[in-house]
Amino acid sequence: MRQYSRKIYGWQATQESLRDDLKDVDAGQSSLCKVMLVLFSLIFTGIAGTLSGVISSIIPPIFHPALSHPANDPLSIVLTFSLVILTIAVWLIETPRKGYAIGFQKALVCSVVGTFLLLLSSKLAFDIFSYLLLLILFTILTSLSALTGSMSLILTFVLLGENRRNKHLYSFFTVLLSVVVGWYVIKDTSKASLVHSHYLFNSVKVLSSFSLGVAIAISSNAVSNAAIQNSKNFESLKHWVLALTTWKGTSFFNLDLSRVDFSRSRLANTDLRARQFYRTCFQDVIGLNRARVDDRYLDLTKPKVQQLLTQGESKEKDFSRINLQGAYLQGANLQKMRLYETNLNGADLKNAQLQDAQCIRTIVTGVDFRGANLTGACIKDWSINRQTEFDGVLCDYIYRGDEQDQLGERYPCDRNFAPGEFAALIRQLSSTIELVFEREPDLQVLNLTFEKFRLEDSGLGLELASVEPQGDHWIVKVIHPEGVSQQAVRSVIERELEEKRREVSWLRGMVDRLTETIATYSHQSSGSTYNLFGDVKNLTDSGAINYREATQPNSPANIQPTQQFIDLLNPWLKESQQRPLSTNPEQQINFLQQALLKKAEVDPTFQTALLQLEPNQFQSLPPVIANAIQRAITQLCNNTGN
Repeated sequence: MRQYSRKIYGWQATQESLRDDLKDVDAGQSSLCKVMLVLFSLIFTGIAGTLSGVISSIIPPIFHPALSHPANDPLSIVLTFSLVILTIAVWLIETPRKGYAIGFQKALVCSVVGTFLLLLSSKLAFDIFSYLLLLILFTILTSLSALTGSMSLILTFVLLGENRRNKHLYSFFTVLLSVVVGWYVIKDTSKASLVHSHYLFNSVKVLSSFSLGVAIAISSNAVSNAAIQNSKNFESLKHWVLALTTWKGTSFFNLDLSRVDFSRSRLANTDLRARQFYRTCFQDVIGLNRARVDDRYLDLTKPKVQQLLTQGESKEKDFSRINLQGAYLQGANLQKMRLYETNLNGADLKNAQLQDAQCIRTIVTGVDFRGANLTGACIKDWSINRQTEFDGVLCDYIYRGDEQDQLGERYPCDRNFAPGEFAALIRQLSSTIELVFEREPDLQVLNLTFEKFRLEDSGLGLELASVEPQGDHWIVKVIHPEGVSQQAVRSVIERELEEKRREVSWLRGMVDRLTETIATYSHQSSGSTYNLFGDVKNLTDSGAINYREATQPNSPANIQPTQQFIDLLNPWLKESQQRPLSTNPEQQINFLQQALLKKAEVDPTFQTALLQLEPNQFQSLPPVIANAIQRAITQLCNNTGN
């Protein structure tokens, strides 16, 4: 038996009185409180058995009229028995699975529907509605009996721990009390000549009392087991029992228990609803599953988390989306665990065994991996920061997760990591995200996207690192700060790339119309000046394009644009009228300028036409278009020395 260095029963700890070293302590309630609660548990058991006996006294009045009255046919008798048995079966099956409320509702519905079907299908010589009321009373009392029995078992577990002998004693006591109470209750009512056949009456009485006692015991055991395993259907039941069993016990309520060492202590019946458990040591602790805890800081109410913290391993291997922030897991066995999107922020994993673990989008910021073994781990989209420690990590190779978050290729594929190589690689991988393209990506789209990230910093600090071919695909590498979620980074980039693809497509349409118009109308006489583009307003001011055809003269000559030009330009402008633009004016000007220069570079005829444009031919255009044309002409003049 474990020996404890000191007892701290009933200690109401404060932050000032708290010590970091609480190893080998015995916390919880005093012996007097436990004795009182054990007696309370026995009272609950007695109530359960008594109710079971009372319920069994209802069954003979239900059955006997159907058995004894000569007008009732055998079918009616069978249906009457079947309905009661069906009601019990529905309640026993649904209550442990769905909770008391759902179990009671379904049993009640079964009773009502079954009674009316019995009324329609058979000729019974007794009051069917009295029969229905007895069934409803039967269902209500059965629920109450099982409820008190479940509370008795949960209370016994929290006070005394897991013990099959206690459960067997409870079951025996419940059945015995049910038979005794049922016998005497029904014996008293039999004096009123309720029935005629004494032998049949006694047979039904004993059988019903015994059977119902067994049913209540089985149901109570199933419900208590579900509540102990934190079933959502019985959260309130366990909550009230834990509140009762931590009464006058040791309390650390709402304290900061960071770095407190509880190793080898007993914490049953202790209030551990603390506000912080940063690297709090629970190794070899007894009774954590019988303490009052919550999930404010980490998922401490989950049995598998409690087992991992106290034993350093868990039978369950799936810890996906579990909050383990700040968990003290030195030397823990995490081999082959699924750690998908698990929060390990600030956890202590020194010397932990993580071989073949699946770490997909795992948050490991501030984690201490010193001396941990990560050989064969599947790593993808980790979130780390400068506080994540990898000194002395043991790792021969890793697997990279594929696009479906499954085990990908081995890395390195034909060798093992050199000493220190893994730590350097993981930092690089964790601050770089790779986007895979089937075709060569559009560099203009990429440049506009990351120029926007630079000018409108959203806090992600994204930077385009490289664009390079890899087999049949292209890889775009993006650098982001440490500690930023790669899933969030990927989502933002993909959304902005799609937006910029649409904008670039629209801008290229503008370029095509501009170059076509310039080439078509540049041969017009210098004495005839046309307002080629009409009135295009708010290209960048409001993000929408409004176009109306130019009908007003722009010179004393009162020259109008040709209908041919309007027909050429109008469809594109109308299509673009409602298109929003997120690129800023300077980005649009640069894009149009470079496009015009590229066209002029490959088409000497267009270059000549562009150089022949006079300022009064495009000065009425929106500033973005006018400035782009003017800059393109200026650069061409500088290049040609004109």
